Amino acid sequence: MTHAIGTDVYGAVRSVGRTPIVTKFFMVQGLPIRPMESYYFRALGEWSGSGVPFLGEEIHRAIIGIPCDRINRLSVFVAYVRAVCGAIVVLSTIPLFALGICRLCDPVFRFEADKKMTVVIAGMVLASGVLLGLTTYLVNLTVPARERRIRLACARVLGIAADPAHVKLEIARDMIVRADEFLQEQQTPDLDAVLCRTAHFGLPVLDQLLVRTRAEIQNSGASISRESNTDRILQAIDLLGDQRSGGLSN
Repeated sequence: MTHAIGTDVYGAVRSVGRTPIVTKFFMVQGLPIRPMESYYFRALGEWSGSGVPFLGEEIHRAIIGIPCDRINRLSVFVAYVRAVCGAIVVLSTIPLFALGICRLCDPVFRFEADKKMTVVIAGMVLASGVLLGLTTYLVNLTVPARERRIRLACARVLGIAADPAHVKLEIARDMIVRADEFLQEQQTPDLDAVLCRTAHFGLPVLDQLLVRTRAEIQNSGASISRESNTDRILQAIDLLGDQRSGGLSN
């Protein structure tokens, strides 16, 4: 039996577009043990590792995504629940498999009362594990509409549906720098002027303004004005989308 330790991602939750939030865990034998960091996740990179095959290995998986500013508790909870459900399914399948083999190999094999009870209990436990595991995937339906709109708009800039208000500080600061460079190249005036002429400045400018506004929340702290500006930009994005849809339909 190979003893494998390392890191991998588990607990995909709050998916928007193709971007869930996942957590990187220290793992043993493929099971999540200790949460290390959460990500707005896009893809997995290459495996890396060392050790002796069939004896002991240390393996790691590269993560392509944007690190969150803190570990996502919902992702951690879901990862543990799914791990427990997986163990329940495997353990409850063992007696069912064993009795099935006995029945196939021995034509006179009979299911006596105790064996029938074993089958019933194992079947109930198996069904419970499967249903509970499937239920955890319903959490993706609980993403608030405002968060979904923010992340989808920011995805057009970042390539990942992330909210810059909840990424690591150094990443948020880099987002501000990049957004400012873009807005300066476009000779963008202040936010109020842009919102008065959304059709002129277009969606790319609005998306960059939203990324910068959300990143400033992480960099300088949340405020009523920044949250209000977020809502104003979202309304402008929606209005611009409605205008384009109306033009296409006409």
